[in-house]
Amino acid sequence: MGGLRCVQGGRAMLAEEVLGQLTALLGAPLDAGARRRIVMWYDAEGEFSEDFSLLASDGLPGVDGLPRRVRLLKAIEGDMFSVKRLLCREDQESDFVVYRQRSSGCSEGDWLADIALYADVFQADSASLLLGSLGAEDTTEMRRALRDYRPFFGAKDRVAWISQAVPGASTRKALLCGALAYVLGRVAPEPEAIVQAWVLALDRERESEKPGQLESALERFGIADDAAAYLEALTGYAGSLSDADALASHFLLSALAATVPADVMAGLEGRFSSAHGRFCLSALHGWMDQAGKEDREDLAALCERVADARDLAARFGRASIDSLMQSDVFPLVDEVLLGDLMDSVAAGADRRADIRAVVDARKNLSWYDRVACYYDALDAAGAMDDFRRSHGDAFHLTSPEQVWRSYVDDWWRMDAFYRRFCTAFRSCSRDGGERLGEVSEALAEAMDNLYENWFLSEANGCWMRTAEDSWARGEQTPGVPLLRSFYDEVVEPEAAGGRCVVLISDGLRYEVARDLSERLERETRGSVAVQASQAPFPSVTALGMAALLPHRALSLGEKMEVRVDGLPAADTAQREAALQVRRPTARAVRSVDLVSMRRADRKEFARGAEVIYVYHNRIDAAGETASTSHDVFRACQDAVDDLVDLVRMAGNDLSASRIVVTADHGFLYTRRPLQEHERVSLGEASEDALCAGERYAVVRESCGGGTLMTLSLAELGEGLVGLAPRGFARFRRPGPAGCYAHGGASLQELCVPVLRVRLKRAGSKSAEEARYASLQVVQTERRITSAIFSLRLGQSEPVQGRVKPCVYDLVLVDADGNEVSDVRAAAADRTSVDAGEREMTVRFTLREGLSYSASEPYYLVACRKGDPAPVWREEFRVEMAFAPTIDFGF
Repeated sequence: MGGLRCVQGGRAMLAEEVLGQLTALLGAPLDAGARRRIVMWYDAEGEFSEDFSLLASDGLPGVDGLPRRVRLLKAIEGDMFSVKRLLCREDQESDFVVYRQRSSGCSEGDWLADIALYADVFQADSASLLLGSLGAEDTTEMRRALRDYRPFFGAKDRVAWISQAVPGASTRKALLCGALAYVLGRVAPEPEAIVQAWVLALDRERESEKPGQLESALERFGIADDAAAYLEALTGYAGSLSDADALASHFLLSALAATVPADVMAGLEGRFSSAHGRFCLSALHGWMDQAGKEDREDLAALCERVADARDLAARFGRASIDSLMQSDVFPLVDEVLLGDLMDSVAAGADRRADIRAVVDARKNLSWYDRVACYYDALDAAGAMDDFRRSHGDAFHLTSPEQVWRSYVDDWWRMDAFYRRFCTAFRSCSRDGGERLGEVSEALAEAMDNLYENWFLSEANGCWMRTAEDSWARGEQTPGVPLLRSFYDEVVEPEAAGGRCVVLISDGLRYEVARDLSERLERETRGSVAVQASQAPFPSVTALGMAALLPHRALSLGEKMEVRVDGLPAADTAQREAALQVRRPTARAVRSVDLVSMRRADRKEFARGAEVIYVYHNRIDAAGETASTSHDVFRACQDAVDDLVDLVRMAGNDLSASRIVVTADHGFLYTRRPLQEHERVSLGEASEDALCAGERYAVVRESCGGGTLMTLSLAELGEGLVGLAPRGFARFRRPGPAGCYAHGGASLQELCVPVLRVRLKRAGSKSAEEARYASLQVVQTERRITSAIFSLRLGQSEPVQGRVKPCVYDLVLVDADGNEVSDVRAAAADRTSVDAGEREMTVRFTLREGLSYSASEPYYLVACRKGDPAPVWREEFRVEMAFAPTIDFGF
């Protein structure tokens, strides 16, 4: 009995284990109506032929405990008639174990096929036991695969992993996919995942300077030849399994060929396979969609290396924008498109249409996030250029009321575009790559010139020309509401209808408040009315804050001390006292103190108060600090975030439904500080100035103003006169000029927002809930006739008011919900009221290796990014003349 053995996973098992299994089978209860048991022991490879003969000679141990006599019979080809006669005629009482050197699933030409139908099956050969462990089908193909892959299945952990990863395997390809998936890091045993992991593994081998490790593993496990054939069937690559550069180049160039016209690939023949381009593109998209940050960066570096090796920069530079616009294989495409557009816009070319088309197309593609700041900067630059070209004759108005209304209704957008540009450009300078540095600097220089030398100069020149006569006489600017009337004309009417909370954000200029109004519309249950008032000159915090308080008169002391009806108003406590002269229950608080309170304390603080002033300081605090003045636009975004939260807090914790958001003054900001020659002198007035800043001076009337603009400040004190530089110039003062300034008479400094917010309770009839912008298929054709296809989608309504932007994931699925295309993103974030400008094209790639039926329905499914729940689905038909599948070649 010492010769009897069983090999499972390449490790010898004791004979007792095999005999124990056989004895247990013989001792099991019979089925109803059965008189005996016949066991067919199948051993296709003849592994146990000698052992069985020995066992038949010596006798089966443990038979004394069995219910019936057991006979062991070896069924030999050529003597099958005798075997059948014995089983069916000569001995119908004994149990039999019939040893057969054939596969259990093969019945053709089998003399014992009828007996095999009711006989029990026993298999102790290594292949059978391994097939059982794998839960795989027992076929000749599978046995041959196991024999060829025997080294791989020589470890118990690998067998266990394959049984879970590829359950019910029935083909050699399934076993190979499982083995490759394991060797490549236990990835999904799917073609796309295998190729992704293969390319990445070779690339990391290259970086570690230990090439050939993967190929050695494949050879050691006996799967190298099949793996090479499989890789070639998938990608068309027939080179060395250890050549990282060759495989990566072939894979990426093949994917590229599926996204660009043939002329772009001219000269690269032999380095890619257009026939396999669709699979490579789908695999690449899946890689980019599912990869973590580290893997994406590795892929980006791989793309860069292949692009440099094949000199793709020159190739892409010769290609048209249209031919590259939808290609997202190489990050270099973005750099080429951005470089071309930035360079020409900086030179003065009109590329507005190209910018809109490129930005809209690229934002939905895979590498967009790596250069999003550059696209944001380019988009803002295009908007600035569009504003310039559409407002060439805008600054020839003749009355200050016309200028004010033009700024409040329209011109403010240029300030917003410039802020968006500067924010994006600063992000590029901090986080962007090196390739676009020089061209983006040239674009920034051009946008600075456009904003400073055209918009700020022309718009404020028009404003000051029309208003300075009134200012010199100390008269109100005709047709322009004043901030000094804020309490009587805004707060009192609001408080008459219930508790009114006034949020005062230091330095919140008008264009930033327009962003805030949009956020409040989208993110709170309320309506927002946007108005504007003119801040007093000089447009500084002390005077602006005082003007917002109830008063009959404001006065200015020798050291810029502002008094409200004779009372000081320099800090929160003094301002609360000034409020309580008119409203005894009024309260005032700094926003930082309010936020730090517990909710119950906030409710107690507001108890009985009809008016609450909340003072917020994010923008001016950043601008007035040398180390953060260059970051004032980021502070603007932070301020908007703060104010949205404060509005919510006012409604939830202070029980206010009427909220007003305003400011004390605005500000000027230019990305580059003014040079010394761009600054003006106060002249003789500097010696007698009561107070002065970069943008203002307060002097006695007798001092005169020379060529500076003169504003009467008689309302603040007898004989007081304000001096202001024209345009956006600044007074010459000790030390370098900063980027941020206020105190002057420009539109950006004097135009103060007044937002009236009405909050509504949830569930009230007038409370309109915010909603996401939706997408819909706008084309009528619902047939897909190509493996790479494009669909035209439309955004149903512009992003404004209650409509919020949203990014959707789109994928084509079959009737069972299985994905049959790559997943593509589409951003519903367009603000245009023109429906045509809200349309977009999204390109998809059908997955290879699948069969597509023209008679079966398929569905385009849209989900909000990060939420797997479908928002909608549209039925399509896939009608292709042929759908190529992956041929394994065995």
